[in-house]
Amino acid sequence: AGLVAMPPENLVTLPAGVPICTAIGEALAPEGITAAAITFERLALGPMRYVMPAFSETPDRVAFYSRTFAPSGVVEIEQATATYGMKDSKPFIHGHALWTDEDGQPAAGHILPFEAVLARPVRMIAYGTTEVGMTVAPDAETGFDLFGVTDGPKAEDRRGRLLVAKIRPNEDLVTAITRICEDAGVKTAKILSGIGSTVGAAFDDTTYIRTHPTEILIASGSYSANRLQPLEMDIVLVDVTGRVHRGTLSPEINPVLICFELFIEIITE
Repeated sequence: AGLVAMPPENLVTLPAGVPICTAIGEALAPEGITAAAITFERLALGPMRYVMPAFSETPDRVAFYSRTFAPSGVVEIEQATATYGMKDSKPFIHGHALWTDEDGQPAAGHILPFEAVLARPVRMIAYGTTEVGMTVAPDAETGFDLFGVTDGPKAEDRRGRLLVAKIRPNEDLVTAITRICEDAGVKTAKILSGIGSTVGAAFDDTTYIRTHPTEILIASGSYSANRLQPLEMDIVLVDVTGRVHRGTLSPEINPVLICFELFIEIITE
């Protein structure tokens, strides 16, 4: 898909006092953007509303969401990533974030798009496209409404530098991202955003998360076909107890749980 850097220098200032999804939609929808990777500079939310991964109370899903958490005051976000697309023909986001809680401990979770409000103006970095879309639809396998990759209004123009992908359940995350780059003939690339869930987690430092519902964001990542290990990425993970883990995932043993949304900028082909 085509890579569209929002002007100027792909930075847009979002206003305070507006739900985060509403503010993002008001900035991107007039541009015709149908899929985008979103990050922020000095994001602050107040009120902040979020959920964490949780076990499902019914057998029709392998996992679910926790109760809504509502920290007091303004929450300064260390890092946040969101997938932008459409749900019921209206702007929608799926966003994960990392911050420090009131006790000084790392915290992370799934931001509620219309309940978390921008506490101050914030600069948004948006890499978007009109050539593919991210569209929410019911997913029979997982029982959730999930983003999926669809044709955008300018699908016939696909010739740009943006790879947009959705990784399905039970696919190994490291293997799948590597294969996406290989299949596209990519030599070097940068991961713009990646969010989703895994079946527990196994890190290169031998840390092992045994409980299977997780929420993940890729803090940074790159691909180079010339490296012995082509894919390098640092991930942030929150487990069902609320503990935050950070590091490098081991290959071949980290399957996706529900889904994983990925935006990759091709540097060279």
